Amino acid sequence: MMFFKVILLQSLITLFGDGTLSTDKVDYGIAFTPDENVAYVVRHDGKWGSRENPPSKIHRYVKKDENWINSGYADFSDKDSPWSDSDVFISQNGEKAFFVSNRPYSGKKGNRDPDIWMVKKDGNSWGEPTPLDIINSDGYEASPVTDGDGNVYFTSIREEGPGLGDIYVSMITKDGRYSKPKLLEGKVNSPHGEWNLIISLQGDWMIFESSGRPEGLSPYGDLYFSKKDKFGMWSSPVHIDRINTTGSDLNPRIIYESKIIVWASSKELGHTGSNFYSLNFEELGFEISQD
Repeated sequence: MMFFKVILLQSLITLFGDGTLSTDKVDYGIAFTPDENVAYVVRHDGKWGSRENPPSKIHRYVKKDENWINSGYADFSDKDSPWSDSDVFISQNGEKAFFVSNRPYSGKKGNRDPDIWMVKKDGNSWGEPTPLDIINSDGYEASPVTDGDGNVYFTSIREEGPGLGDIYVSMITKDGRYSKPKLLEGKVNSPHGEWNLIISLQGDWMIFESSGRPEGLSPYGDLYFSKKDKFGMWSSPVHIDRINTTGSDLNPRIIYESKIIVWASSKELGHTGSNFYSLNFEELGFEISQD
């Protein structure tokens, strides 16, 4: 029966944005505006898993008559620059965009390591991106997302972390600034690698990618679920075997109005492409808040 249930759930998984958001290139990051009518896609023309790839760029799509139309590159992602832009996320009020880039800037602490950038809405377009110096370190930063209050959760490789990559939070202050990042407490971080994540609006659960755990199907990374208790401690992660594959499964996003989870996957070990897939998040089997 368990085998039948897994097969049934896999049959409910849908290729998301076939031929538009999901292409024959490497599509591995996605974000949506709150009204779900604009999507930002991270893409490059190389091979998934290769260390020698062209720069990733962020593309903008507009939804029209249930179809996704490519409107070019995001305002904050220069298609002609030699720098990579990735890990895009749009805040819940639609007024801020966060992304990761290895572009240089004055005062940059690392060499070519990626840092977190933020850009604010300026009318119908985006303003000038700025690096989040309070969050960035001389190491590796990735996957910035926010909860409903605007607190920034992200992953980083730092000496104080227990693993190859770990999840941190920077709280937003009353004056709109961000506090010094703190490592999440509880059992979510490990001696393995914790990576790309999505946090609930209430900040009480998350889905994230982790690599190197014994139950993982892929050496690259599987998706896991964790909840925060009333003491602020994160629970032991649960492997989401209903959607994980032997390939890379990463960069989850929740589309609340449509009640689906969207994530990127290379589907199988050795596959050099990556696309987006979706599933009704009620099929995940977790009791989660949907607001």
